[in-house]
Amino acid sequence: MSQQIDEVLNNAPCGFLSFTDDGLIVLANVTLAQLLGYETDSLRGKKFEMILPIASRIFYQTHFFPLLKLHGKIEEIYFSLRAKEGHDIPMLINASRRCEGEDFVYDCIFIPILQRIQYEDEILKAKKAAEVAKIAQQQAETALRQQYDRALLIAEITNRIRLHLDLPTVFEIATEEIRKSIRADRVGIYKFTPDADFNDGEFVYESLEDNIDSILAIKIGDRIFADKYADLYLHGRIQAIDNISHADLTECHKEFLQQFQIQANLVVPLLEGEAFLWGLLCIHQCSAPRQWQEIEIEFVQQIANQLAIAIQQANLVEQLQSELAERQRAEDRLIEANAQLSMSNLELRKTSAQLEVSNHELESFSYSVSHDLRAPLRAINGFSQILLEDYGDRFDDDCKDYFSRIQRNVDRMGTLIEDLLLLSRISRSEMRYDKVNLSKLVQEISDDIQALQPERIVELIVVPDVMVYADLNLMRVVLENLLQNAWKFTSRHPTAQISFGIAQNLDQPSAQTTYFMRDDGAGFNMEQSSKLFGVFQRLHNTSEFTGTGIGLATVQRIIHRHGGKIWADGAIEQGATFYFTLPNPP
Repeated sequence: MSQQIDEVLNNAPCGFLSFTDDGLIVLANVTLAQLLGYETDSLRGKKFEMILPIASRIFYQTHFFPLLKLHGKIEEIYFSLRAKEGHDIPMLINASRRCEGEDFVYDCIFIPILQRIQYEDEILKAKKAAEVAKIAQQQAETALRQQYDRALLIAEITNRIRLHLDLPTVFEIATEEIRKSIRADRVGIYKFTPDADFNDGEFVYESLEDNIDSILAIKIGDRIFADKYADLYLHGRIQAIDNISHADLTECHKEFLQQFQIQANLVVPLLEGEAFLWGLLCIHQCSAPRQWQEIEIEFVQQIANQLAIAIQQANLVEQLQSELAERQRAEDRLIEANAQLSMSNLELRKTSAQLEVSNHELESFSYSVSHDLRAPLRAINGFSQILLEDYGDRFDDDCKDYFSRIQRNVDRMGTLIEDLLLLSRISRSEMRYDKVNLSKLVQEISDDIQALQPERIVELIVVPDVMVYADLNLMRVVLENLLQNAWKFTSRHPTAQISFGIAQNLDQPSAQTTYFMRDDGAGFNMEQSSKLFGVFQRLHNTSEFTGTGIGLATVQRIIHRHGGKIWADGAIEQGATFYFTLPNPP
């Protein structure tokens, strides 16, 4: 039996050693001797401390042996043994005490753990690498989320700007949203004084943080600007100064900025068209210097592009209103002249000639304006396409859908501008008749309006497959105006209903069909209905319901051009219904 035990002990995969109270080795198996590079049985009779490096020897004397004597057992202690060649071998030791006659003997099992330590080091390195990769991924996700959120915010601000034609409302939206988004102290719109050669101007709108002084309506004269900066801004220069005190500016320029509490400055030009510097979009940090981030500069520049378009549109609408008002006055003069039987033929021909000249000038103006508007619209469309091409693989489907809607609405905006200008030349435009599905057209227009106002709940009831024979683009203008009016005048209701279909039981010629568009909104007073389709006539002339007052006039002229007629029925706070007739399809 003793021989069998010796064989098992010597062939064990782990080392085994026994020593006495005075530290003499009384037994060491073959496995341990081979691990340490000693001959078999050469360790017997030697001191245990002989095979211990200094650190292990100290640990043996101060902790290991005292604890083993006290408790009689120690489990899984890390220990190093010194090999014969002088290198250390890390071990995992389990030890126990036993009696042998009147003396104690201490048995130790040694398990080499060098490979285990290497594995643990590799695992630790892998964990650290995983942590670094996780942090990098989180940073990338954060950056992508910021870009995504910024793109959505730009789209939202752009849509809100497009809903208004008056510049004060546009400036209020833009300055407030910029200040909140990038957390600036002051955001202002600076307008140059016309014919002042860029030497004078004033801030016409601003948004402020608390405790920041207003600089509105302060006449500002800067003789240096025209000489040094005007041409640079005209060519798209952006000025970003992180610290006014340390900037490469003249002392007079620093004093000029510091009088308005400015410590950091970001200035983007507002261009009207491609060759006129209308003003500047200025972002001020007054509480402390600030390092402007690239993403902030790009954001402000994109909003500045939208403001430049809004300025162009406002000026265009003002000119168009003036031209249309002049034409209306000319038409009124012609009607008055016809009513006066005493008017001579010469006077009548003169009035007609004046009206013809006015019509010709208005048509030329319309073509010119249409051409000027295509450039900024192409810029919007091109910029959204660049965003999709450069960052499209980082956007989810919702974001890509938003950009698709931006592009679609930019295209539609161009069509709407052309249709708006048709008011001045609708009687001369060439009609392109085709089969048109009004139901499908109504649904498409409603979906686009809904996308711009997701918080509104509107139920749309459409009779399917209502077909007409008409000009598709002109019918889109008609339905867009009627639907936008319906949405606008139901805005007081948390939920609203709009219906479209074929009107029944109306006395109309058999060659024509009557269609209707009905809402349950603010309605109107029938006593004022005679003004409903007049140019610049608005029955709800309040800030709650904005508009130019030319939409229904355009609708009426388009319907008349198709050989139909249009009228309306309604009551205050009981909704409105618009009826129009069109010839039946051939």
